[in-house]
Amino acid sequence: TPLHWAVKKGHSAAIKFVLKAGAQIESRYMKGRTPLAWADRRGHTAGVRPLLDNGA
Repeated sequence: TPLHWAVKKGHSAAIKFVLKAGAQIESRYMKGRTPLAWADRRGHTAGVRPLLDNGA
């Protein structure tokens, strides 16, 4: 999903953009991972805050 891609690449501005556009924050992608799991797995701490602020 666009949200997973933004999280995977560590683009916090893109994360905020797709969340504002209505992205499903708990959607699951490869291996059933949520965007928050991807951010944690990749070590993208800047991507974690917008996810948590939006209910992840």
